[in-house]
Amino acid sequence: MRISAVIAFACTFIIMGSLIATRSMQRVGNPGSSDLLQAPASSDLPATTFPGKATHIQRVVAIDSFGTFYTKDTVTFKNDGTEPIQEYYFCLNQYQVNNLYDTIAKLKTGAHLQVERIIYNLNGFNTWRVLLPNVLFPGETITFQVWQYFNALDITVDAENATVQFNSSTFAIIPYQTDLIETAIKLPPSSVIQEYLPDFPGAESGPNSLDFSSQLSAPFNNIELYVKFINNIATFIENEKSIKTIKVSTNHAWKVSDHVVVKNVGKASITTLTFTVPREATNFKAKDSIGIVNGLSVQEIEDTVENEDVKTKNVTINLKSNRYVITSGKKLSLTLSFSLPAKDRMSNGAGQNIVLFDVYSISRNPWISRDTDVKVGFPQANTINTDDLLSMPDEMDFSDGFQYLVFKESIMGPNSYKPINVQYTYSNFQLQGRPLLLALVFGVITSFFIVSTRLLRSTTREYVGPKRDIPIDELREFTSIFEEKVGLYLSIERLNEDFGRRKIKKREFIIKIKDFTKKLKTLDEEIAYSKKKLIDFGGRLKEIIEDLDVLEAERQSVQESLLRLESQYKTGKIKSRIAFERLYDKYAVRLKKIQTAIDSGVNELKSYYI
Repeated sequence: MRISAVIAFACTFIIMGSLIATRSMQRVGNPGSSDLLQAPASSDLPATTFPGKATHIQRVVAIDSFGTFYTKDTVTFKNDGTEPIQEYYFCLNQYQVNNLYDTIAKLKTGAHLQVERIIYNLNGFNTWRVLLPNVLFPGETITFQVWQYFNALDITVDAENATVQFNSSTFAIIPYQTDLIETAIKLPPSSVIQEYLPDFPGAESGPNSLDFSSQLSAPFNNIELYVKFINNIATFIENEKSIKTIKVSTNHAWKVSDHVVVKNVGKASITTLTFTVPREATNFKAKDSIGIVNGLSVQEIEDTVENEDVKTKNVTINLKSNRYVITSGKKLSLTLSFSLPAKDRMSNGAGQNIVLFDVYSISRNPWISRDTDVKVGFPQANTINTDDLLSMPDEMDFSDGFQYLVFKESIMGPNSYKPINVQYTYSNFQLQGRPLLLALVFGVITSFFIVSTRLLRSTTREYVGPKRDIPIDELREFTSIFEEKVGLYLSIERLNEDFGRRKIKKREFIIKIKDFTKKLKTLDEEIAYSKKKLIDFGGRLKEIIEDLDVLEAERQSVQESLLRLESQYKTGKIKSRIAFERLYDKYAVRLKKIQTAIDSGVNELKSYYI
């Protein structure tokens, strides 16, 4: 009798979910967003029975007090089969995919798990997999968390309130049966919910929250969620621009600066700004274009089970101290700088250093950051080995005596993760005795020149021939335009990656590609004169410029090969993932070597006038 009742309840729930999802498709959607709540497309792979089941999922769909929109699924996953399992799969509907900008998986200890998007769909849904830390044998259970960040808030501000609307999925979309799934929608304090879907019987609505639950949830349970609320006290913030600079040192503390352009996108005025930094950071200073910004306070973050491996503290800047509050729609630009001991992130010996850390963890804000550059600098006396970087930089830069690895993100959240592993060699003589060496060499050369000149004058007649000066102006113009071209090529690479990951829409992609192509054509026209002058000059300058031409052509060829490789893998012409990854890595290594050679050539040209 009890079994029959459970089966009847499950059938009733599934039918109800289908009706509610149909109703949401009729009622919910933003103008111009045709893919907001569309049904799943045809599958690349049929829905099959996946080994394992989720015994319990606790889902939090949250808008925090800074306006960051994310979901957090705490998953208890059991191997109920007879074969070992080492992967967990989850899915997103098309609307979620279009607005996703970050996905993170962690154990409850805070250790990161590898997450990757797979090339095919399951039951019409875009699919990701989490690589479990160890093989899960039959009967074993593991608990972990999956975080997803979305750029999907619709915020409008009037004279009294900020009105916020968002869409998501009520439950996690997974290819497994779930014994129990609970969902809590958390909104900023003092929010007033005006409308929400689905309106399940038994759904609980409280202050700033909604709660749903489901027992015996079927695989691929896609029930749409829509919430509309108003709030007039939450400080909705985003960084329009952020430049984080980390200067690595072998013998001294690292120097860190975080420049932000903060915008108030909500109704309430912003009176404080918060930066989360490593606990061992010291010597904090904030400044803007006017001068020093006062009102800094530091508070260590209490250790919890979820952050026991990451020791941090908050640096809060009270803008009322000697600046102004940021009212709705206004901006503020400032820079926080501090020192950081290297001992926890660096090991050294036998003339070699190994630096291993998460570049995004050095300074964070608890809100969305757009257009972010993270620059990790190493003294130019060092030789950097980039073979095992873990995360490849988007570009390299040479300035103020440092070699910078530059990582770029169009949008990132408060928990974005980018580990790097850099090995570099150094010489104490190079680092400390280089000025003495240069002085000695200069002295020897000068002495030799004076002696040889006197000897030549005593035995030969002086001959005055035509003098050929290096065309410095054309050299400066060429290197400046060429570096701009290199930057555009890297921007195109990132644009292709963002489009491949569906971070941007097709229309935006086409517009930007056309714009970049037009700029490249203009730069080619601008560089033609100085390029011809330098080639006509001959000698080493001609050789370098011809080498750069060859490297440009080679890079374009490798990029086209990469695009063809990805296309062949997506269309099934290359069926082996191992073969695809090996070929991809081979091309990636070639691109890295080409970029290194280009940087070397440009720096040699610049050495003629620096």
